[in-house]
Amino acid sequence: MKNYTKVQRIAIAILIVTEAVSSEELESIGIKKSQADAWAKHLLDKQISFQDAMDIFQNRDTDASINHLLALCIDQRFFTKRPKHDEEAQGEQKKQG
Repeated sequence: MKNYTKVQRIAIAILIVTEAVSSEELESIGIKKSQADAWAKHLLDKQISFQDAMDIFQNRDTDASINHLLALCIDQRFFTKRPKHDEEAQGEQKKQG
């Protein structure tokens, strides 16, 4: 599996964050430790509150609720492949900022 969906990346991140699996264990199914750790870190950085999650699901629109919750969990741009020079430029901006 080379291309992971947003839901798969979140599921993997949740498994790591909750310590159900270690990132090293995922290497046997083709997920690099650094990749898995990055997904977990990004999920943790979002810091979604329980109240936020409850508010989303109480609107009873399951698809919208799931999409909204996923949007809170993951910045889609983080997981899209960018040319290396874009990543380097972004790193330089963080250093200067």
